[in-house]
Amino acid sequence: MDPLSITLSVTALLKLTKDVVLYVKEAKDAPDERRRFVTETSGLSGMLTTLVDFVNEEDPSNPWLFAVLELVAQSGPFDQFALALQQLKAKIVPTSGMRKFGQMLMWKHIKEDIQTLLSKIERLKTLVGVALEMDHMLVCCCANLAKYSTNGYRRLSREMNSSLIGLTADITELQVSNKVIQHNTSTILDETSALRKKDLLDRICNVDYLQQHRDAIARHQHDTGDWFLNEPIYQNWARSSCATLACPGVPGAGKTIMAALVIEHQLRVARLSRKPVVFIYYNYKRQDQQTLRHTLQTFLRQVVDMFPETPKLIGEFLDSKRTSTTQEFKMILKELLEPLGELTIITDALDECRDDTRGDVLSWIADVQINVPVRYLATTRDFYVRVSHSIFRDMPFLEIKASRHDLEVYIRSRAKTLRAKIQPDLIKDLVIGVTAAADGM
Repeated sequence: MDPLSITLSVTALLKLTKDVVLYVKEAKDAPDERRRFVTETSGLSGMLTTLVDFVNEEDPSNPWLFAVLELVAQSGPFDQFALALQQLKAKIVPTSGMRKFGQMLMWKHIKEDIQTLLSKIERLKTLVGVALEMDHMLVCCCANLAKYSTNGYRRLSREMNSSLIGLTADITELQVSNKVIQHNTSTILDETSALRKKDLLDRICNVDYLQQHRDAIARHQHDTGDWFLNEPIYQNWARSSCATLACPGVPGAGKTIMAALVIEHQLRVARLSRKPVVFIYYNYKRQDQQTLRHTLQTFLRQVVDMFPETPKLIGEFLDSKRTSTTQEFKMILKELLEPLGELTIITDALDECRDDTRGDVLSWIADVQINVPVRYLATTRDFYVRVSHSIFRDMPFLEIKASRHDLEVYIRSRAKTLRAKIQPDLIKDLVIGVTAAADGM
């Protein structure tokens, strides 16, 4: 049987269906049942017409056509439906010489036949629907199952429902697996990107002061230092786009922790403003390493780190085989900073770097301020602020000292860690005594 046979079989079935519907529509009583029958047959006719269009347009060698042949084969689903239609037609079509049968046809006479046809229509719509999905293997399976058993449709429905449930579960599992794969792939890409970024940053400067900053923040006692951040002098500095603030303090007053609080506060602001914040923790033990060049490399590393993608000029700068000079680091920083429009610089323990380094760093900051608004804060011993550089001349000062509140919080926190239980009155005396002894340290 070729595609033409399928078309002829379906066309004959459509004509037979149309003839039966015309007579059934004239039956008396039961308008709702008549309407349902007409609706169901109309739906089936539309699907059959679409099937014929598919068959006529398909390549004769397509396996799907051979699968559709199973539907129109002898004793197949189409054949069974046609037989039921012919039996009903023989019952309702008037014979020659009789008056028009539609005048006496009552619904009760054909009710059972119609129910049988509705069942077959439902089955056939399912099979044609499967055929229209162009799945030749499923068409063959369904057609054969329906052909050899009167309960074939019920079994087909159960098996299809079971298959759909299994298929849904498989799809869900695949979706979950796909999400896991996407997550893992994203994680790998992120880790790879992070490693490449770290390698690039290490090439700029092999010292990461961000880790030292985290260590300082970890040592910070919760609920201390707020007085400094709330000081009007600090608030004015933080709100300004170009300002210099010196924060002197005696040894042991907590300058480094206070610098860490300022850095942390400015980094949080920078995440929203996308304006660079650079910082360095000077240490007298590292004076030989912490030169102007090292300071510039540190600042360049931190500026580059804030970019999602490495600026092109940095790649070109690092690809040069020769060792870069201090002047070149100044130039590359200038090129990066000027488009950003603003810069925050924080240096801790400015007094602990060498005199020549301190003078060079402060002169560089003063030069940058000519073209870029710079907000600069330095912690240092009081003596070095007074004589170190003209950049601090006529600028405000905010002294760092131990506040009574901070000392009390610290003492109470330490008392809780001791094995011996300390009475509240003794803690109070300790606070008074330590505060008096500290005298603003």
